[in-house]
Amino acid sequence: MDAAFYQEHSKWVQAVGSELIAATPETWSRAQLTLTPTMDAGRVALAQEISNPDGLRDLVRPTEELIETSARFHAFCEAHGDRWERCDLLVYEVEGSWQFNVNFKRGS
Repeated sequence: MDAAFYQEHSKWVQAVGSELIAATPETWSRAQLTLTPTMDAGRVALAQEISNPDGLRDLVRPTEELIETSARFHAFCEAHGDRWERCDLLVYEVEGSWQFNVNFKRGS
C-alpha cells in the first residue's frame, strides 16, 4: 500500500471518528466504536458497538450517518486489500480538542 492509500485511509478514520463524536453524549469525554465485519446471507454486514472506556452506561446507538460512513470506510479498506477482523476506534477529548486512536485486528 502506498502513501496515497494511507492518506485516504486517514481521512476515512477522521470521518468515522467525527461521526462517533457526533453520536456521543456530551457527558462523555471518551468513546470507543468497535466495528466487526460478519457474513449475513452471503453479504458482508458490519456490526457496530459504541461503548465508554470509563464505564459510563448510557445506551448509545450508531446514527445513520455513522453507520453509512463506517460501511464506506470498510468498503474502501476491502477494495484496497486491507482486510481486518475488527477495528477499534477510540475518540477522546484533551483540553477541548478531540483525538483519535485506531487499532485493527487482522487475520493471520
